[in-house]
Amino acid sequence: MVQTWIAIIVGLIIGIVSCAIPGFIAKRRRHTKEDAIFWLGMLGGLTTFGILWIVALIWALMEDNRGKVVGSLEDYKRMRRPTPQMQTLKPLDKKAQELEDRAASLID
Repeated sequence: MVQTWIAIIVGLIIGIVSCAIPGFIAKRRRHTKEDAIFWLGMLGGLTTFGILWIVALIWALMEDNRGKVVGSLEDYKRMRRPTPQMQTLKPLDKKAQELEDRAASLID
């Protein structure tokens, strides 16, 4: 009898934690709709035989770029790192600036 109750409690805990997986993923990925994903996963896992849970999991795994300028400091540093191609373009940038200045002086 006690073993049955332990099995039921352990099963409920595993079920609730597994229903929350889409919410945990959304929180880890800093999704803008992480609360909605969490509750959709919980309600979907417990009420609709997992259909809405699958929707919540897909939603949590989708890319969410709204409201983000840069994902992290490492991403920003990687974007700002000069590449070898950028180094070869520096003389061309200077020449282009000189030509723009010369054209501006001719117009004035």
